[in-house]
Amino acid sequence: MPKGGRALRSHWGNTWWGGLLALMVTLPILLVVTPPFAILVVRDEYRLRRAYRRGGRLLDWDEARDRLSSGRGTLIIEVLAGGGTGHVWWVEADLLAEGCPLAPAKVLRRTFDVKERSNLLHSESARKWSEMHLPGLIGGVHLVRVPYKVWRRWDEVLTGDRAVAADSHDTFCFQIHRR
Repeated sequence: MPKGGRALRSHWGNTWWGGLLALMVTLPILLVVTPPFAILVVRDEYRLRRAYRRGGRLLDWDEARDRLSSGRGTLIIEVLAGGGTGHVWWVEADLLAEGCPLAPAKVLRRTFDVKERSNLLHSESARKWSEMHLPGLIGGVHLVRVPYKVWRRWDEVLTGDRAVAADSHDTFCFQIHRR
């Protein structure tokens, strides 16, 4: 026993108390902040879908797939900042025939090189093209409702040659000007 009769505390004992204290501070903050944020996200998604439905521009996946297989239009797959997939849009224009520099959808496959994906999605030519051309597509863009069973087989969808991937920053104009 050391001088003064007190036992030494272990390193793990101090860490455990510090962890508990951190949890006691952050948990109430998360419980207060997270539900309202989640409600806002769900509400905004509902409003977006409702606006596209009212405008007659909400497509079911089967209808979008039929249009693509008959050689009509292009899918634009939105890529979120964290790398996940966001909305799926269908436009009447054949973007690939027009020399669109947006990345082909196959870059979203799990097996695709992450660095190469980032280079293709965030290239200067794709950004400039998006700024010039995507706002002009607003009137004819359709939001595609993709069912869960399709998301599970997403790699199969990405093999199509009539789909491109775009950064969510570039496709944000479709959400703002939805009427």
